[in-house]
Amino acid sequence: RRAAVERFTPFLPASPSVAAMVATGEFIGRLGRVDTAPEQREVDGITMPFVITCAEPSASAAAVSAWVAANQAEIEAKLAAHGAVLFRGFPLRSAADFDAFVCSFNGWEDLSYEQSMSFAVRKRVANRICTTNEGKSGGLVYHHEQAQTPLWPSKVFFCCEKPAEPGDGGATGLVHSALVLERLRAKHPHFVDLCEREGVRYTIFAGPEQDPTKGAGRSWKSFFHVDTREECEARMARGGWEWEWGVGPRGAKLGPDFLRCVTPRLDAVKTAPGTDRKCFFNQLIATIANALEFSHVGKAGGGVDPLKDVP
Repeated sequence: RRAAVERFTPFLPASPSVAAMVATGEFIGRLGRVDTAPEQREVDGITMPFVITCAEPSASAAAVSAWVAANQAEIEAKLAAHGAVLFRGFPLRSAADFDAFVCSFNGWEDLSYEQSMSFAVRKRVANRICTTNEGKSGGLVYHHEQAQTPLWPSKVFFCCEKPAEPGDGGATGLVHSALVLERLRAKHPHFVDLCEREGVRYTIFAGPEQDPTKGAGRSWKSFFHVDTREECEARMARGGWEWEWGVGPRGAKLGPDFLRCVTPRLDAVKTAPGTDRKCFFNQLIATIANALEFSHVGKAGGGVDPLKDVP
């Protein structure tokens, strides 16, 4: 499944510290060899992602789970320091293998699709594993998962079962959001001040049924985990949402079971857990692409490629 952008800003080569770890053959436990990858970059002294290659590709899924359990503290430390960890060459050949790998991380509770507030239409393929997005085509723009809602995950896993054909993209783009905030502040200080002071609110349009032809096609029933309009209104009222029924983008008249709702005030800038470093934490960029899809609410189709279709 593709969860990707196909372009990203070129940065500096991998940091000497990581290169030194590779040169000396450093391992994390028995299975994890510290490695580099062509995609790895360094920005302001932060190497991203940290790469761990499986030293025994023939290892069983059970052996990998045991390795995770034995080395979780060190893996978590690398994740905190680098922002992302890329596991390469591990024997994750199926959704069940991937699920076992994810479940090996002790204390990392599942935020299931059914409990989440993602805009995407997804299908469950294993216990804690879902497809990325049934309606999205083309590339994705940078965003924090579910930052457009009051409920968001602290960590996200991606696994590639089928690599993209050469020249067809397929990469998962990463950007360090603390550095994004620093550079935005240097170039647009007033905008960053507004983000910190005012926060953000997002407007969402949704129908009563899932629409897998769009990247942002989740129904309000699934999004709010309810069955009726009355239950939906009660949940929105508890959360401080605003809403109206039968109204589409730009005031268009839709059926009475179509919902326009506005989130409560949400932070646009957050402090990364366990640090004092602020991050640009929101979905402002992705919302532009979502708005194009919301403009087709109630109609089949309308999925957009944000790398091509956003003005």
